[in-house]
Amino acid sequence: MLEAVLQLPETFTVRTGSGGFHFYYRSNLDRKIIIYKGDKHLGEIQAGGRAYVVGPGSKHPNGNRYEILKDLDLAYLSKDEILSWIERNGFREKRRQNLTKKR
Repeated sequence: MLEAVLQLPETFTVRTGSGGFHFYYRSNLDRKIIIYKGDKHLGEIQAGGRAYVVGPGSKHPNGNRYEILKDLDLAYLSKDEILSWIERNGFREKRRQNLTKKR
């Protein structure tokens, strides 16, 4: 997965308390995308205003802090660039089912 991320423009980047990474971009994407390769969950692209992030300096439940790795301006990735990147790297997208109960 990291090789695929290196194909993207450099942007503001944070190491999470669990040792993962958050890469921050501006975009016109309007929905959440859950990325898989085979059956392995690789990560998520949060968009559309229905998500939150834990910011740098916050403490993870394991005691580690979220820390800034790259203090850069947010790069821009269009929806088309994101979808092309997913396809080019052989990832698949899992869409969330609507879990609203019918009345």
